[in-house]
Amino acid sequence: MVDRISLELRLQRLKNGYDSDPKYVTSMIKSLGNTKIWSYLSSFEDKRERLGKILGLTEYDMKYMSYRDVAVKIREHPLGPIHRQLRDEAIMIMALPLFKCYEERKMIYE
Repeated sequence: MVDRISLELRLQRLKNGYDSDPKYVTSMIKSLGNTKIWSYLSSFEDKRERLGKILGLTEYDMKYMSYRDVAVKIREHPLGPIHRQLRDEAIMIMALPLFKCYEERKMIYE
């Protein structure tokens, strides 16, 4: 069965800054997982380098690993008291492009 979303609802969602179809979000998340981390963090070179250091990854690793691969590395990071802080820093670095996107569009949400 195919769920249909009315044109009126789609237009309202777009006007409010959302995608016109909620299924798009699932597709976007899957696509993000396959994005190379080097490209994903291209606007944040210093933070990308820091992320590599935190996770013990080489520049080569960073060029060829996907967002999903790096997320797994973060999840597998040791959980000692010092390492927990580094893990949290790594998670914040991974979120930077999303924060940037939100900041550029937040007037739509207010």
